[in-house]
Amino acid sequence: MPVLSMFRLYLTIVPICLVILFGGCSRGVAWLDKRDQELPLVQKAASRASEGDIDSAIRLYQKALEQSPDAARAHLDLAFLLDEHRKDYVDAIYHFRRYLELRPDAEKKSLVEERVRMAEQHFAAEILGPSRLADKATVLERENAVLKSQLATLSQRMTERPRPQGAAAAPTVRGSEPVIRSTRIAGRGTTVSTYQVRRGDTLTSIASQVYGDGNRWKEIQLSNSDILGNSSQVKVGQVLVIPQ
Repeated sequence: MPVLSMFRLYLTIVPICLVILFGGCSRGVAWLDKRDQELPLVQKAASRASEGDIDSAIRLYQKALEQSPDAARAHLDLAFLLDEHRKDYVDAIYHFRRYLELRPDAEKKSLVEERVRMAEQHFAAEILGPSRLADKATVLERENAVLKSQLATLSQRMTERPRPQGAAAAPTVRGSEPVIRSTRIAGRGTTVSTYQVRRGDTLTSIASQVYGDGNRWKEIQLSNSDILGNSSQVKVGQVLVIPQ
């Protein structure tokens, strides 16, 4: 084959290869989201949402995620419905975060992170009240109340008289210790309730003790995200704020 013909063939093939190579890479998140949206149950859920049947849409998204838990776009669409229509901020935050975990490189990452922040504020407003939430001083006082509770616990331990050598340890009765401590914020008329984690505690067991409903553990986790982060694990000695 003449050299000129080979050169022309090269110029024809190389651009095609580049389109295939970079086209495959660029589809990335958008392509994955589109794939999720083509799932039959996700399509039905989107259709119900567009018709204004939000309850049916939420149920369909939840069913779709039971079958395909890694369908990130379903998590995102469900989060928006829970946030905007149900005002279920705890579950909305969960699904927003699942989307970010599954799509860490999404172009809309900053938007989703902002929605998480707003949902956290709305949820906190339900617990603390909008007027106190907007007051930065109250937030600082809340943190101070937690520190006071921790200090009170520490002081109590330090003032306990040591047991004589050889004396038998007194049996510890779990129910004999106070479950909840209440610390009043001076000048605000506000009381913050706290709970100190003990051996064997979990967020579920704590929620069962303080609310009588273990399913409300997410409320405690979210109110203590400053020390728990996204984890549901608690450590002995931690002092948790208990939302009312």
